Amino acid sequence: MIRESDVQNQFAVVIPTRNRADTLIYTLKTCIEQKYSNENYIVVVCDNNSSDNTKEIVESYHSDKIHYIHTGRSLPMHESWEFALKYTLSVLKTGYIIYVGDDDGLLEESLIIANDLINKYNVDAICCSQPQYWWPINLDDKEIISELTFKLSNWIYFEQSKPLLNKLARSKGWYNRLPCIYHSFVNVDIINRILSVTKNIFFQGVCPDVYSSIIIAAYCPSYLYVEYPLRIAGISSKSNGFATFDAQIKESDTVRCEFSELNSTSQLATEISSIQYVVYESMVLANENLKLNLSISHNKWLKLILDDLSSKTPQLYTKSMSALYTCRSLQPYLPPREDTVTKYSGLYNQNKQLLGLKGMWITLKNKNFKNIYDASQWISVVFSNTKPQYINHKFMIRIPDLYLQGLHSNMINLRGVLNYLHKNEYKVKTLK
Repeated sequence: MIRESDVQNQFAVVIPTRNRADTLIYTLKTCIEQKYSNENYIVVVCDNNSSDNTKEIVESYHSDKIHYIHTGRSLPMHESWEFALKYTLSVLKTGYIIYVGDDDGLLEESLIIANDLINKYNVDAICCSQPQYWWPINLDDKEIISELTFKLSNWIYFEQSKPLLNKLARSKGWYNRLPCIYHSFVNVDIINRILSVTKNIFFQGVCPDVYSSIIIAAYCPSYLYVEYPLRIAGISSKSNGFATFDAQIKESDTVRCEFSELNSTSQLATEISSIQYVVYESMVLANENLKLNLSISHNKWLKLILDDLSSKTPQLYTKSMSALYTCRSLQPYLPPREDTVTKYSGLYNQNKQLLGLKGMWITLKNKNFKNIYDASQWISVVFSNTKPQYINHKFMIRIPDLYLQGLHSNMINLRGVLNYLHKNEYKVKTLK
């Protein structure tokens, strides 16, 4: 089992937030209950002019580890993230930074494991595979109970940035394999190097997390990729990504409108409901701003964007297509609009394979996962005997005693896990 290393790196967990006190309270709980030396990490909560009880929620923890800052006015997403970064760099001169969404969470030993891997492999970035937790959502006619999806793996390995960037430029691969600051621990030195060549501006684009993955990879030649879960990505009806790209529930309409309004001074991605377009936009911006000399296959990216848009509802499809034909970077590659509408006619195919998921993924639906803290605790127990101790560590998993139902040993192998899950009617996704 990994033990907390003698060398204690400094960490900053940054939580940008706006009007999500109901989920932030549990996100904060996962962050301040880290099993890591209190004096060696801080939690920065950046309040983007919330009108709810965000400040009261933060203050209710009475924790010296929490640094609460306020933007003073409503800012676009990339500007609020920049505000949070500049403050964090002012108090963290050396160490590692990770951003966590206000409906996301960390596992309780995330910082211990990250610290050990940093010391063992001397890396500037650790990119984490992450489970996805769907918060309970109330629809008009039914309640969707919470759902947790995670990968059955704890492998760790090195990734080389340049080949992956070139592959992404050719519309192959996916940005979440790069060290995005939203699911990666990134050395302050790397961030400062980027700031030195970008006029002291780190985040750009309508989705700063996607943009960060490209610029960090450009300045971090290699990094560690960890399939052991260190954080959980939360998806709720108030999530910007969920509301902007996929949501069809009333609560998300408000989130989508506010997100678009705040980012109206940015790019067209607020009007184009396609995550593929966001990745493309981020890559074009990074290529220009940092002179990366990436050879971007614009035509191939256009096809990906149109394929993605064809899966949307007719309302989102029509709005997105109108915006797409005013997009300056794609103008030279767009066919006549009538040809495009005929070929990509809003097929509304909601059964697309999830992007970027390969290997064995488990999906659990359970009423006991009431919030991100509950989900993080469950995942921590499941993986409690599988710490990633070395490259390509053999996979073993521990099922919590509560779920064993007669099995005689806590330690079972991958086949045992799959048999157990099938027997108890859990859904198993296998994506290759």
